Amino acid sequence: MDDKNFHQNLYRYLDGEMSPEEKNEFEAAMKDNPLSQSQLENEQRFDQVIRRHMIQEEAPYELRERIIDRLQHRSPFERLRETAWFAPLASGLITAFIAVIFFAVLAHTPREFTAFAQGIDTHIEHLHGTYQAEFLTDDIDAAVHWFDEKLDFAVIRPHIAPDKAKLIGARIIQINGRKAAYFMYDVQGHPLSAFVMDMNGEPLERIRDRMLRENDNARIYARNMKGFQAVLCYHRGNDTGCMLVTDMTQDELLPLMG
Repeated sequence: MDDKNFHQNLYRYLDGEMSPEEKNEFEAAMKDNPLSQSQLENEQRFDQVIRRHMIQEEAPYELRERIIDRLQHRSPFERLRETAWFAPLASGLITAFIAVIFFAVLAHTPREFTAFAQGIDTHIEHLHGTYQAEFLTDDIDAAVHWFDEKLDFAVIRPHIAPDKAKLIGARIIQINGRKAAYFMYDVQGHPLSAFVMDMNGEPLERIRDRMLRENDNARIYARNMKGFQAVLCYHRGNDTGCMLVTDMTQDELLPLMG
């Protein structure tokens, strides 16, 4: 299934508008496409947020009672007048109130840490040929220097021992809505993505259960998703993070970190 057909059918699938035959065909087409599955999961999560916070909210009991009482005791003139404009206005006020509640709930909902998922999705897209190196080099110093003045934070070297992985190139990528440095490696035939990013403001407390180790200056977190391993090293001193993503196991990946 190409991207155009996928996006045309995605919302029909989510809204339950497909016939059983179309639904089976759509699900079969996504099985071999991790990118389509990822987008479907994102849309389903967003739909759940909308349903959880929007549909279940009601106007306050007191407001609804006042409206009902007012409608029951209005004069003939008021009834005629309200037929023209009051009912739409009341409906609009209730809708506006619900919208305020919805956005207030979203504003006070703790942010999720999504860097792991975005890094793994980016690595998958790189494997599919979507993301190629903008700067081809096997020199890590040249690659780090290439990012000078392109990003608004100091780019550090990825945590990879230079004798254990071959650098292919680099490019700029978006992680959590921010620009990040993307280094592309090959480790004995295993593609490896290294993302160096600004971690200032990231909700790391949300992933404490993913922490492998901690010292005075850094913390190391890990996550396995979609058959890929991601390891994140966070530097407390400068709010910089380095995340490695590969299909290697955690036991194979950790020794690479130099």
